[in-house]
Amino acid sequence: MKISDHCFTRYLERTGAIKRFRQKILQIIEHGEEIEPKHGALKLLNHKMQKATYYRYNQLVAVVVDDTVVTVMLYSKEKWKGE
Repeated sequence: MKISDHCFTRYLERTGAIKRFRQKILQIIEHGEEIEPKHGALKLLNHKMQKATYYRYNQLVAVVVDDTVVTVMLYSKEKWKGE
């Protein structure tokens, strides 16, 4: 059985769990190190030419476009410069 992203988002909103996760997500940016993807041009093409900033904290990477954290992903060293 799969759970859609929409379902997951609504569950977090309706249970209030999203408020508890907000601080954890912001910690990635506050305490994280800015990193660059190895294939930056490809990332721009894949994301509608929106420039993003990437922050790594432990094994998580937060992706920020403008002033919005658009996603959090697991860190994989082969995808990032200097690794």
